[in-house]
Amino acid sequence: MKRLVVSLIMATVALLAIGSVTLAQAKPEFKLGFKALADRIPAVVGQPIENEHWGANGDSLQQTTTGLMVWRKADNWTAFTNGWRPWVNLPDGVRERSNDERFPEEAAAPGPGAALPVAAQPDANPGIASTPTSAPQSAATPTVAPPTPTPPPTAIPGVVQNRRLDNGTILKDGRIGTRNQLTIENGQRLDGVATLAGPTDQAVISVYIRGDSTYTLTGIPNGSYGFYFTIGEDWDNGSGRFTRNVGYSKAQAVLAFGLGGSSYTTSRITLNSFAWGNTGVNTVDPSRFPGVR
Repeated sequence: MKRLVVSLIMATVALLAIGSVTLAQAKPEFKLGFKALADRIPAVVGQPIENEHWGANGDSLQQTTTGLMVWRKADNWTAFTNGWRPWVNLPDGVRERSNDERFPEEAAAPGPGAALPVAAQPDANPGIASTPTSAPQSAATPTVAPPTPTPPPTAIPGVVQNRRLDNGTILKDGRIGTRNQLTIENGQRLDGVATLAGPTDQAVISVYIRGDSTYTLTGIPNGSYGFYFTIGEDWDNGSGRFTRNVGYSKAQAVLAFGLGGSSYTTSRITLNSFAWGNTGVNTVDPSRFPGVR
């Protein structure tokens, strides 16, 4: 009886071990043409959240943490889209465009494939397939007339976008050649946009600061400014706003530069996760936040 119990326990442990190995092997990954594109722009593409699969029209699709990989059957092209801009795999490398643009190397995509959120593009590496292993590759180049651009979608169903700008991207530039400086430390996990506003609350300088990052503004004109800061996820460059988890704040203190007889001013503001580290803050209604566009 004891031997039987021991045998059952060992068999159960063996099954659990096999199950663990199976789960580890099932983790989504990029393959072939999708991997080639992901290796070129890893920060843009993010990580796969599902395995590559066929769409109803024969296109190959794979969702990622930041968007969608697409290979289009109609013309054998591969691309990645975040729902706002596609990154196209062209013979001379990866190029970025808007949804309503087409590069000269691209051709029309007839049929249902044209209605996809992004036009899939050619693979930049000859010999590397952009489809699942069971799909043949075609080297033929269509010679049809350029397509009429499809209106760009606002989002890809089922895909959570997270559009971001580089740290230190200037959105509103009122800088001049002064020595005034302001160092802004964003100690929060969310990205943000810092704005110096004039007496009428019009943005003079606005800068994008990524989460857990620091940036130093230089060339600030002499004067007094209100300091505004918005945080959030998924920056919409068209509206100049974040689309998710958004907050709007204003420092209680007025920032003065080059006043009171000083030749120039150097200041620093620290923004922590739960409070502004070295200044008081008030919440601001979004409608009263200075526009950066």
